[in-house]
Amino acid sequence: MSTTPANVASLTGERKNGVAALELRNVHTFYGHIHAIKGVSLRVDQGEIVTLIGANGAGKTTTLRTISGIQQPREGQVLLNGQRIDRLPPHRIVEMGICQSP
Repeated sequence: MSTTPANVASLTGERKNGVAALELRNVHTFYGHIHAIKGVSLRVDQGEIVTLIGANGAGKTTTLRTISGIQQPREGQVLLNGQRIDRLPPHRIVEMGICQSP
């Protein structure tokens, strides 16, 4: 029995029907009244390696927390293989193959 999530294979290899492996569309995330990330959009295609670089306080961690479902965007969308994940609980997002390591 494999412990690998079923869709992990879809995160690697060839582009599938033009759908990005991971996509953020105009994401805005807040901490209370603080507008932490403002209109972030990015696309990661299957097989790509992408880094998120910025100064302290630029929103790198908040972006990762938003992708992981720990923070929900107030506006915009997060998609995994074309499926919206920005309203799913973090444990479901992990089951779909998203994870972080420090």
